[in-house]
Amino acid sequence: MDTSQPLPKLTNPLEFNAGRYLLRLYCVTILPTMLAVGLIALVMAWSGLGLTPTEFVRMQEQNRNLAWAGPLQLWGSIKYARVTKDKPEIVVIGASRAGQIRSGMFKPYRFYNANMIGWTLERLYKVVDEISRTDPPRLVIFTLDYFMLTSNYEARWRKYEEAMPLVYGTIEAKLAGMKALSTSLRNTPLRTIEKIKEGMFDASDARLGGLQVFGPPSRSDVNVAFRYDGSMLYFPWYLSQSAAANSGPMPLLAMVDEGSGERIDPNQMTWLRNLAAFARQRGVVLVGVQLPLPEEVVSVLDGDSDFVEDQKTYRARDRQVWKEFETDRTRAAFKEMGIVFFDFVRSTKVGDRHLFADVSHPGEYLVLSSMIEMLKDPYMRSLLPNIDIERLESIKRKSKSDQSYFDIFQSNF
Repeated sequence: MDTSQPLPKLTNPLEFNAGRYLLRLYCVTILPTMLAVGLIALVMAWSGLGLTPTEFVRMQEQNRNLAWAGPLQLWGSIKYARVTKDKPEIVVIGASRAGQIRSGMFKPYRFYNANMIGWTLERLYKVVDEISRTDPPRLVIFTLDYFMLTSNYEARWRKYEEAMPLVYGTIEAKLAGMKALSTSLRNTPLRTIEKIKEGMFDASDARLGGLQVFGPPSRSDVNVAFRYDGSMLYFPWYLSQSAAANSGPMPLLAMVDEGSGERIDPNQMTWLRNLAAFARQRGVVLVGVQLPLPEEVVSVLDGDSDFVEDQKTYRARDRQVWKEFETDRTRAAFKEMGIVFFDFVRSTKVGDRHLFADVSHPGEYLVLSSMIEMLKDPYMRSLLPNIDIERLESIKRKSKSDQSYFDIFQSNF
């Protein structure tokens, strides 16, 4: 056999297969992933879900008709960014029950409603600290409801505050947006895709006071947004069903966990006292408000027997915190702390449920009525002498005549 002839050169099958494998890997895995990530980023940009707090603050300043209905985790940080940037003279802080306090009620003073920036007294103390270090507000109005002074209230709401830091980084904001989008796709995929095809965020809508809403592509996922002045805008589809869906007192009564309402908690009173002392030190007037509750709720709270609704029981002993809160002794304690306190909880009557967004949240008409009464107080008049109370009375009369109890001030900031 002649072995002098060279053997033919063969292609290395391993080398060839590796190339094909990498190409297949790129086409099947990497490229689709890149396209998906790009699409998600585009969708988030169009919808506003990918905005950082400072970006949305800047956009809302340029267009006051923008309203935020995006991830709940960003509500507090957006409002904190706005307060620290604009330095308003009057700031509202606390729970969502204060959401209907509007800037139009305090003209000509600079105002911002930072409700939902915190729920617990400890968090509100930190908020006042942060917003008063330079150019502090003249006046801080905060929700001071009886259930805030129960022993379990802080534990109940701390988890929400931990999920809503005052400062949210860019990466955290993007992740929150992706989570909101994925939730919308999971819960209502067809509606979400439809909204994506339409251009993602809602155009100005007459039903929403001419506002443009940033938020999840499916509006069924959200019931509320906040306006340029920080106040809450309840969507019409929520208001249309809220009276039937929240007809009983239990959602509000359940704010007091069983066994936690037998007295005012001393620890919460200590936090309240610290908050008042700190505000006074910074030259901030602290005004606590307990806004209206439906009459049927007040009736249960004033009673002496257990209340049962939907197989849930509100024990009579847990309303002792309410009864102690309503005493002259507690009001005197607030005054001694330096807190100016106004209680509007008994300002409604049977048949006024249409004036509430739900059992816990008074609408704009009720809140306007409360603010008018507050501003008539001689001390408040001395603090805010330039507010035209007659103008507010006129707006209230027109609202009642028109039977328009929500979004009274609309986009008039």
